[in-house]
Amino acid sequence: MSPGLTGSIMEPLAYPFEIGTEQIGRLVDDMESSSFTLQVSGTNSIHWLIGHIAGARRMLCRVLGAEEELWMKDWSEHFNRGKPHENMTQWPDVQLLLDDMREVGGKLCEYISALAPEEAEAALDAEGWAEETRAWHAIGFFAWHEAYHIGQIATARRLLGYDHLI
Repeated sequence: MSPGLTGSIMEPLAYPFEIGTEQIGRLVDDMESSSFTLQVSGTNSIHWLIGHIAGARRMLCRVLGAEEELWMKDWSEHFNRGKPHENMTQWPDVQLLLDDMREVGGKLCEYISALAPEEAEAALDAEGWAEETRAWHAIGFFAWHEAYHIGQIATARRLLGYDHLI
């Protein structure tokens, strides 16, 4: 997908998630699996961050009203904000989470790109969001949220001794 005047008017809202998938892949593809669970100075591990991003993408699908198959997996038991690293042995495998993040990310991009402008402007009908929140607000928030965590992955990568990518 490439946002622009030739595609859907909604493609630019989906594009950050496409870039996020690409960048996360570049950040982790050359890393040793043992590096994923390391916590630098008590921060979240890369494994946790990937699970958190996968879960957030599914949460956005639910908030937008996408079909249930896009959000019925729930990674929040392990990867919601504030969840500790004490039960890492119970976490889904990082490769499973990466595959899930990529798969749901692609479907999320398709879903957002297919939204009609009036659907993006519609008020959210989702618990926990202010009455005046529009669908495009949620998309923008989740794009920002994901970029924030991609930055954390990039920082952890450098602190673990891997080369920078940018």
